[in-house]
Amino acid sequence: MTPRPRNFHEATPGPGWEALPLPALILDAEGRVAAMNDAAEIWLNLSRNSTLGKPLDGDEMSIRLRLQPGLAPLLARVRASDEALYQASVQFEIGDRAGGHQARRGAVHAGPAGQAGGAVSLLIVPQDDDG
Repeated sequence: MTPRPRNFHEATPGPGWEALPLPALILDAEGRVAAMNDAAEIWLNLSRNSTLGKPLDGDEMSIRLRLQPGLAPLLARVRASDEALYQASVQFEIGDRAGGHQARRGAVHAGPAGQAGGAVSLLIVPQDDDG
């Protein structure tokens, strides 16, 4: 298991979290992945154990995942307004074991996770090539 930062606390989503049919994540106030469901592991091609505690679009993850545009402005707006917001089209460049990246697109729905300290929940709605 990958070591986690000392000040990191894994989120404990409620019942039904794993049953969500879409990729879902919870990011803590510092943008680190605090929870991810099975659909997120599969769609993003990321192991939960190696991802928890790391910023989703930070330098540590850039080999495995790159986001265009980055999610920092969206997360800041959610935290400032305490409302759910939507990013219509995000390109996820998902790394593979051979060192290449596969581009996927998805709409990102973000909202307060209901936990203290600015946690944000993300729901990714995969989009096909036609949008």
